[in-house]
Amino acid sequence: ELLAEMGAMGHMAISERLGIPKSTASALLKSLQGAGFITRDEDRKFSLSPRVLRLSEGFLAHRQWLAPLLPLLEQLRDETNETTFLVERRDDSRVVVARRLVREGLSFTVPVGDVAPLHGTAGGHALCRPGEVLTDADGRPEPVEISAQGVCYLPSAIVPGVGSFAVALRVPPGVPPLAFSLAMPVSRMTATIRAGIEAALSALRDEAEEALGTSHSSR
Repeated sequence: ELLAEMGAMGHMAISERLGIPKSTASALLKSLQGAGFITRDEDRKFSLSPRVLRLSEGFLAHRQWLAPLLPLLEQLRDETNETTFLVERRDDSRVVVARRLVREGLSFTVPVGDVAPLHGTAGGHALCRPGEVLTDADGRPEPVEISAQGVCYLPSAIVPGVGSFAVALRVPPGVPPLAFSLAMPVSRMTATIRAGIEAALSALRDEAEEALGTSHSSR
């Protein structure tokens, strides 16, 4: 995913960007190269190989609703300067189905495909059914806050010092419950930043629902 976002990268840059030791990056790259998913050019940089298209074609064939949402996920990243996620609900878990990394600097992130319980993130709360209440490890309701625009905000939960935002999308029949989300250190949070994130999420939800054909104006 990093190579898909950033293009060709060297071993050192990959290690630093992922925050893993060079030895771990070497083993990972060797495995991916051996499987034919990445190649190494004359400049000793790694890039994705055409074989990756097989995976993406299979994934997208069953998720045709995903394509129009990806540009909006990128727009949300650019407007907030935070890594952004599209999450879906599967049973009682939330799954990251797409992610857009910030181009510079550090941000909170989890990988595409990550599966976790609904509790502990705003994304999980946004995916809740009406009347469903998520609790913490002690059985107490989590302190989620919901704005007038329907944007969920959850202060530090799973990761100390990291708060998360999310907004649910109205989806058509046959599409799993979806939400846009992002997370950021609470130490950087100000009233102005929070208002800007909530406004961006609300606006992009409306655009996403237009694309999915579920907005009030498209009915």
